[in-house]
Amino acid sequence: MKRVPFNAQNPNGPLEICLCTDCGAVLMLDDKQHRIRVAVPNVMGYHDSFPAPSYHAFWDETKGYAKPSDSRPVFGGLQPSFVWPANA
Repeated sequence: MKRVPFNAQNPNGPLEICLCTDCGAVLMLDDKQHRIRVAVPNVMGYHDSFPAPSYHAFWDETKGYAKPSDSRPVFGGLQPSFVWPANA
């Protein structure tokens, strides 16, 4: 597994994308501070029957990507009701 910064503009930030060293597929998003790990089902090859996400996270209009238009809420980070777990 290879780890790369989640945000190239903040390479020392706490989040990393974990990639397969053989094929380059995204495996998960990991937090160096051990607060959260996120699996991305559609990227990881789960079937369409896997429950759909309830919102889009980390959308950044400065990147030039089109804003998702599938009627799910779109946030620049995690949804506002999300609370980071306390550090152990």
